[in-house]
Amino acid sequence: MAFSDCNSLKEIIIPTSVISIGVGVFDNIEKIYYSGSKEQWYNLDMDVSENTIIIYNHN
Repeated sequence: MAFSDCNSLKEIIIPTSVISIGVGVFDNIEKIYYSGSKEQWYNLDMDVSENTIIIYNHN
């Protein structure tokens, strides 16, 4: 759980080249900017909080 205790990390950008992140890695993240589509996001192997805001198609 690389970033699970990093409370100051609130936003992150994830490129489409990422295919797996894991469970609990971004528990404290408030906003994720994802370079791909919503469909691509749901095909990733990861778990994020239901309170996390995800922005799709971010360049």
